[in-house]
Amino acid sequence: MYVVEKTLAKIEGWGKPCIDAFSKGQTIHTDLRSKYLAAVFFATLLMRNPHILEVQENGFSDLRNSDNSYFKSTVSDSADDEDKKDLGEVSDWFSKLDQEEKHIVFVRSIIDTATPLAQDLMQKKWCLLRSADGYFVTSDNPVVVFHPKTSPYGICTTGVHIHIAITPKILLLLGCEVSLNENQVYDVPQKFVEHMNCLTISKAERFIISPFVFDELQSLIQEVKQEI
Repeated sequence: MYVVEKTLAKIEGWGKPCIDAFSKGQTIHTDLRSKYLAAVFFATLLMRNPHILEVQENGFSDLRNSDNSYFKSTVSDSADDEDKKDLGEVSDWFSKLDQEEKHIVFVRSIIDTATPLAQDLMQKKWCLLRSADGYFVTSDNPVVVFHPKTSPYGICTTGVHIHIAITPKILLLLGCEVSLNENQVYDVPQKFVEHMNCLTISKAERFIISPFVFDELQSLIQEVKQEI
């Protein structure tokens, strides 16, 4: 696991200068390289969560058990087509890996996917939300992708927004709304902070990181459950 942790730590280091600036309420106006490296780091965070790892580990069996006949035939070991046989061999190969080897494959897939995802993130407007009174929470799924009207959706879906809590007082928002100004710092009221926290909590997988005392956090969680 040392190779995995070292690789992910290195990617995290790439984004540090930009994230440090954000944590102080400073936006990146001209240093596109620092912004891009931060985008690569955020792209890895989109995939570095237990759910995505589980999807990768169970991907081939999920396809075989799918009701879709095309998926079944595509990953079938007995398929006549050479390409289908190759996919069946990949399925067998992956199933025989031990846990550490699967984690290494997982990291490689993250790195391969991070570049195009980062380019997509760079197309959005980056601005900071600053809270005077409230506090932002985060979770084990820290990059929150949300669309208020459409489902399913992806990061390139029109109207989708992405946010990442940088500190308890600063949240980075990536959006495409006309009303958003690139590199702007917006002071937001407590009610808006609570709304963003509810979105963050709704996307959490196992745990929430919060400056709140337990009773306040539990109240927020109950509010999210009622909305769902």
